[in-house]
Amino acid sequence: MVNRFSDYLIQKRVLFLLAILAITGFFLFEMRHLKIFHDLSTIAPKKHPYVKLQKEMERDFGGTNLITIGLVVDEGDIFNEKTLSKVYRITQGLKELRGVVPYRILSIASRKLKYMYTTIDPDGIEVIHAIPFETLAERAINGDKQSLDTIRKAILRDEFIYGPIVAKDKKGTIIQADFQWEWDYPYIFREVKRLVQREEDENTHFHIGGRPIELGYLHQHLNRMGYIFGLALLCMIALLFVFFKSKRGTILPTISALMTVIWGLGIMGLFKIPLDIMSITVPFLILAIAVSHAVQIIKRYYEEYLHLGENKAACKATIRELLRTASGAMVTDSAGFLALLIFPFPAMRSMALVATISILCIFFTTFLFIPLALSFLPPPKRMEMEREERWGILDRIGGRITALVLGSRKWVVVSVTLMVIAIGVVGSARFEIGDLQEGSPIFWASSQYNQDLKVLNSKFPGIEPYYISIKGHEEGAICDPKLLAEIDVLENCLRQDPKVGYVNSYVDVLKRMNFAWRKDPKYLKVPESEALAWQFLDIFMAGGGDPEDTRSYFTRDYSRANISVLLKDHTPSTIKRVIGETDKFISNFNNHGNPVAITQAAGNIGMFAAIMEELESNQILNLIIIGFIVFVDCFITFRFASSGLMVLGILAISLLITSGVMGFGKIGLFISTATIASLGTGIGDNFPMYTLGRLIEEYRKDPNESHALHRTLTTSGKAVFFTAMSVTLGSLMLVFSGLRIQALMGGMLAIAFLVNMLATLVVLPTLVVIFKPRSIYGSSQ
Repeated sequence: MVNRFSDYLIQKRVLFLLAILAITGFFLFEMRHLKIFHDLSTIAPKKHPYVKLQKEMERDFGGTNLITIGLVVDEGDIFNEKTLSKVYRITQGLKELRGVVPYRILSIASRKLKYMYTTIDPDGIEVIHAIPFETLAERAINGDKQSLDTIRKAILRDEFIYGPIVAKDKKGTIIQADFQWEWDYPYIFREVKRLVQREEDENTHFHIGGRPIELGYLHQHLNRMGYIFGLALLCMIALLFVFFKSKRGTILPTISALMTVIWGLGIMGLFKIPLDIMSITVPFLILAIAVSHAVQIIKRYYEEYLHLGENKAACKATIRELLRTASGAMVTDSAGFLALLIFPFPAMRSMALVATISILCIFFTTFLFIPLALSFLPPPKRMEMEREERWGILDRIGGRITALVLGSRKWVVVSVTLMVIAIGVVGSARFEIGDLQEGSPIFWASSQYNQDLKVLNSKFPGIEPYYISIKGHEEGAICDPKLLAEIDVLENCLRQDPKVGYVNSYVDVLKRMNFAWRKDPKYLKVPESEALAWQFLDIFMAGGGDPEDTRSYFTRDYSRANISVLLKDHTPSTIKRVIGETDKFISNFNNHGNPVAITQAAGNIGMFAAIMEELESNQILNLIIIGFIVFVDCFITFRFASSGLMVLGILAISLLITSGVMGFGKIGLFISTATIASLGTGIGDNFPMYTLGRLIEEYRKDPNESHALHRTLTTSGKAVFFTAMSVTLGSLMLVFSGLRIQALMGGMLAIAFLVNMLATLVVLPTLVVIFKPRSIYGSSQ
């Protein structure tokens, strides 16, 4: 059947070649629909309870898409007319931006902060008042010294402002604003930058953080990915020329790889699938994978032409001899991506589907296209064949490896391999789930964004928002004094954590109002009665005029509220500790049959926690699935279970060493690095599969063990080396994107591929010689 298939392809080569080119043209046209999607919400598992709570709290309390602007002065403090004017203008400017949630703007010149004091009315009754800081700031910047002094005194005596909002050294303050979750991030980034740049001077500096700002920087980086892809393509061309030193060996693989990328991107354009932070890496990987298969095909073509001496016959033989192995390798390539579908992250699933389809396209754009194109080209000239057959350093290395594994020194290989595995196990034990970098996982620590975060986290309360929901079912449910006392306990517990910089809720508002009314420090506590709490909330809502100003604290019917927390980082230890302590409190609270439910966790911390939980529960299953697929594919391809076990052994060595490097290098398992095990296994199994397939073939021709091994290592072994170099180089190109999340994925995949290549060329022959599997040695019988 294989013979008839190859004969039919060459016989109808014009038809097949025109069909491939026509489809390529169609997909090239469909690429016009491609768009780059910058929203990071695609990395969140949408069905996770934390993500659902995020949407619910956004509906009840407005945006949970926080930005923080830190203002820092070099000389003097912030309590002066000039600096307060800057804060006021930025606060007013934020209110004018599209997508902003006005009542969630917080600064010492905003309506959300209120100065509370009491007066005696004509009837001798004490009345409590709440004046927005915005009103005081307007008076102060218009020359009212008393208002400026009032702002200073009000801030310095309020522990909920002095420290959390105004720096303890009085040389800095923060301005915060929330935006709708799905808003135009490039617009927000551009406009916020414009607001602060207009106010910056020699004495005043700004540091900006938050999800919209993070996405703004991401937008800048992703728009440069086309240039990096061009660099990757040039590197691939150079690699092909070094290997083949011929036009056909350089141009045909390049064309076939580009066609594969066009097919993949064209399918995305056809179905309106946008490129996001994960799927935008697919063209780099597909380019490298297509080139790696092309190297095997061109290499085999030269061998068959040398043996047969006729161009079309060599093309037929190439298809015939590689069909089974190449098809099996492409199946496991695609399986490596397809196994990522078990993770409930939209971005990862999009990447998996696009890459899987693209890899299956390699069968047409590379495996069929190259032999069909070769059949139309003039046969190789003698000089070209001499270059191909010239004995080089890789041939000498192949000879050395053959001598090594056939002699007694093969046990040295075994000992070194076991030692490396042991080191990998030790490193893997240090492996953690979650992102271990304190700043944004997307960018490097030295990036402008993470440098700004460093200042915000050290000088101010923190930048990572974490929200806890308080939900009752009746009007006034949140005014229950017992509930107020419980929330106060929870808040005080959270404040004890060294990574918690700020905790605030309506309970703190009530405590301040109770103190302002009683004028006694011992009354800085929650009101004793439900009626008093209700009255204070009414006064607070009325203060300043617009009831919506209080929506960030509680709903207008007093049935639901939230606790806002800011953390200084999102490392796994911080997230687990804070959420764990809150879980203990919530479990105890809800078990007492309270009519109000307290649930967590929304905000960035909730999103990170959801990702960590999904990774932890799905990572092992992902490895089991990809391992099973590889084993079954090897069994079908080579007809023996021993072949599948040997391939899995090689992949396991690569996986252990890669995990060990991550453990020793303190690289956590997160969105980008979660793909490494699956892709390193799925793509990396090409190396042992091509090598095993060639070894079986050579042993069938000549059952002399030494000859079969040597011939395999100097033919397919050389192709495996350059195949590994191509996928490694393609992965390494992601390092130049400037994005840490992509660089880590590219760098760790490069390590996985290199280890896989070394294990294939050295450890696999050793295993074959020691265990003498029937899949190879039985084939001569």
